[in-house]
Amino acid sequence: MSLRLRMKFGLNSGDDRIISLNNPKPNLDAAAVSNAMNAMVAAGSTFADPLASAKRAELIETNTTVLINNEE
Repeated sequence: MSLRLRMKFGLNSGDDRIISLNNPKPNLDAAAVSNAMNAMVAAGSTFADPLASAKRAELIETNTTVLINNEE
């Protein structure tokens, strides 16, 4: 199983940007993610179209079942 943190931000232009991080720290909670997202927005213009707001965050779990493995 793999875990990914997916964060959705509103941009100054009105569009959205999604930033995903693989293997985030275990035991993340909403408060920690919210603080991190707000810090990213406050950091300013890292992108040509700056982040304007934190919209959504979700943890995505992915399970992989190998059906065929001929790589060995």
